Amino acid sequence: MERSFKRSFGQLQHVFDFTNEFALAHSINDKVRYVLDLVVEELFTNMVKYNPSGSGDIQMRLVLEQDEIIVHLADPDSDPFDVSEHRTVDLKRSLEERKPGGLGIYLVQKLVENLHYQHHNRTSTISFRLPLE
Repeated sequence: MERSFKRSFGQLQHVFDFTNEFALAHSINDKVRYVLDLVVEELFTNMVKYNPSGSGDIQMRLVLEQDEIIVHLADPDSDPFDVSEHRTVDLKRSLEERKPGGLGIYLVQKLVENLHYQHHNRTSTISFRLPLE
């Protein structure tokens, strides 16, 4: 399944409707659906937040392949930002001591498998796999 979304935080409900439609069509359990929504929300909102003037819609493709979901998000007219690069987050520091930012991508890296980033012709493409179990 594939769909495009306007570059807006207001599109999040449409994004969730899309992931829910996919989950229902493929009998995805609630635990996996929750992780799917969490990761897609983090990546989609980062695309909107850090590329607000980008032209074109953000495209999302969901595919069920054997025992995993394969997700692709494409952000046209964007500068490179490799979400697959290793990032260190000091989880032992208190919230007051931490510098804001980076925790969402860190969480994404921990929740998914085969996180891959590509930037070509000003389009950033993020793909990952999410096991069904």
